[in-house]
Amino acid sequence: MQYTQKIKEAIRVAIRVHELDQKQKRKGKDIPYIIHPLIVGLILARISRDEDVVVAGILHDTIEDSVDTKKVTIATIKKRFGDEVARMVGDVTEKNRNVPWVERKKQNVKKIADLPKDSLMYRKKTSSSTMWKLLRQ
Repeated sequence: MQYTQKIKEAIRVAIRVHELDQKQKRKGKDIPYIIHPLIVGLILARISRDEDVVVAGILHDTIEDSVDTKKVTIATIKKRFGDEVARMVGDVTEKNRNVPWVERKKQNVKKIADLPKDSLMYRKKTSSSTMWKLLRQ
C-alpha cells in the first residue's frame, strides 16, 4: 500500500479531531487516543490494497469524537474522501451516543452481521487494536 495523498489527508483529519482539538486520551490511560486509529490504518494497509478501506479505518472514530464547534459529519467525509469512505465510516459509527455504553456495544454486535465485507474488515481491525491494547495493560 502506498502512502497516498488521500491517506495523508485522513491522518491530518484524525490528528485534528483526536489530538489538536481535544488532546484525547485512551480511557484511564495517559496514552494519546490518536494511536488507536493510526494502528488500525497500519493493520489495514498490511492486509488490504484498498485505499478507501485504509482511509476509513483511520477516520472511523472522527464523527463520534469530533467537538461540536468543528463537527465532522458523513457529508464532510463524503466531500473530502468520497462515497465509499463515507459509507464505511457511517457503517461503524454509533448513531445514538445518549444510550448507555453497554447497550451501544450490544447494538454494535447485532449490527455486525449486516455489515458489508469492507466495513466488516476494518471493524474487526478496530476491535483487534483495542483488544491488543487492553491485553498489554
